[in-house]
Amino acid sequence: MQEDILGTRRAAMPAAIFVQCVRCGKATPRSEAKIVTADVLSESHSDFEYLCRDCQKAIEMGEQDLTPES
Repeated sequence: MQEDILGTRRAAMPAAIFVQCVRCGKATPRSEAKIVTADVLSESHSDFEYLCRDCQKAIEMGEQDLTPES
């Protein structure tokens, strides 16, 4: 579903390229996103991923991603 939103935004605003934040999944303009090295355990097939500004700030403030234990 997120890919549909990104595709619609790209069609409506071709000059503004949107990427998906790896942490929260929010579509964000590539010019505002921060490029980070992909996590080894990530399902991404890329060496790099994007973070939105909100997630950048959260990580800078020391917030950590906690995964629920199975």
